[in-house]
Amino acid sequence: MRVGVALNILSVNKSDAETFREHLALADLVEPLGFDSLRALEHHFTGYAMSPDPTQILTVFAGRTKRIQLGTAVIVLPWHDPIRVAEEIALLDILCGGRCDFGFGRGAASVE
Repeated sequence: MRVGVALNILSVNKSDAETFREHLALADLVEPLGFDSLRALEHHFTGYAMSPDPTQILTVFAGRTKRIQLGTAVIVLPWHDPIRVAEEIALLDILCGGRCDFGFGRGAASVE
């Protein structure tokens, strides 16, 4: 069995910068604690999460990790140019040494 962590960036009474710093620090623990993967989500305009670009977040961890799988859960494909998404995922996969996988979806909230 493989166990991973999904990074759902939620801000409660904090600045955006502080929220991202805290969540990135939390994600820094994923590999040392023995988890197998880190997943980044995409949400826009929902109040549910601050996750506008999962590939950018995962690119940070391509340089900070050596072993864990990096993936999206999910990229809301209807909001993007699919060629651009494919290029970004391919670049991330190269940067992390083939440890990238990805998921696409239509979104979770009605606005998505």
